[in-house]
Amino acid sequence: MAIYRGSGGSGDSSTDVTRDEVAGFTAEAKGYRDEALVSKTDAASSLASTSTKADEAAASAAAAAASAGELTSLTTATTTVAPGGSSTSGYDSGTGVLSLGLPTGATGATGPTGATGPTGPTGPTGATGADSTVAGPTGPTGPTGADSTVAGPTGPTGATGPTGPTGADSTVAGPTGPTGPTGPTGPTGPTGPTGDTGDVGASGADSTVAGPTGPTGATGPTGPTGPAGADSTVAGPTGPTGPAGAAGADGADGAAGDTFPTQTGNSGKFLTTDGSAASWDTVTGGGPSLGTNSIIRTNAQTISENITIPVGTNGMSIGDITIADTYTVTNNGRWVVI
Repeated sequence: MAIYRGSGGSGDSSTDVTRDEVAGFTAEAKGYRDEALVSKTDAASSLASTSTKADEAAASAAAAAASAGELTSLTTATTTVAPGGSSTSGYDSGTGVLSLGLPTGATGATGPTGATGPTGPTGPTGATGADSTVAGPTGPTGPTGADSTVAGPTGPTGATGPTGPTGADSTVAGPTGPTGPTGPTGPTGPTGPTGDTGDVGASGADSTVAGPTGPTGATGPTGPTGPAGADSTVAGPTGPTGPAGAAGADGADGAAGDTFPTQTGNSGKFLTTDGSAASWDTVTGGGPSLGTNSIIRTNAQTISENITIPVGTNGMSIGDITIADTYTVTNNGRWVVI
């Protein structure tokens, strides 16, 4: 059991002797405090009973008060002493610290060995070992039986005898071992010094092939102007056209033309006139046809657009009629295919 060391204490002790010593120190400190308190009381009584010892009593009272203050604020500091050493104690009146040296208890005897624990579960079976390469010893020879009239089985082969001595060195070279891998290429050595310049070779024979033409020389200076020639009998070229003249005055406005009717709202109609005014008119009896006077009306066989027949409208086609993929004919009126 650890004991209290006070603020800043260290070490540990759990022996009865150490606790008794600490208790004794504490009791002794309390005795000092009680004596100081008694001294303070006596000093006060002496001060009241005699004036001649007032200074002495006051000094005693101050000392007693100081002692009481030190003991009131008493703190302890502990350190450990090696096993077998003596306990130590000391008091610093300047700091009010009671220092205690507590010996470390000796190491106790080793306790008895605990009971053996239960056997653990059996581990997994190990892998089967490799077959032995050494023959086991030959068993003892059995007693000789009566002569058999039947040949017995051949007995087991006996153990191999010891190896004979090593033969003489062979006079034939053994096979050459495989060539080892090629080692890495070493670093390139330094460049050697430049060799001496060789002798100049003999001059070659004159070439029979003309060399390339040299570049054209610079143009020489222009010669002096020659004398004026006779008058030409051929007309010279026409000179450039002169600048355009000023614009003439505007002419009088012409007569007003016929009025062209508006195109808005007249999609699919044709332009006609009654001899005095133009107008739009609806195409009737039209459409593709064949023959004179459009005797045969025609229509395509495949519809490749989206068509809506409006309400109140009749339509007719000559079949067969095929509506191409992705296109529709919406019939809100009447459409007849014949």
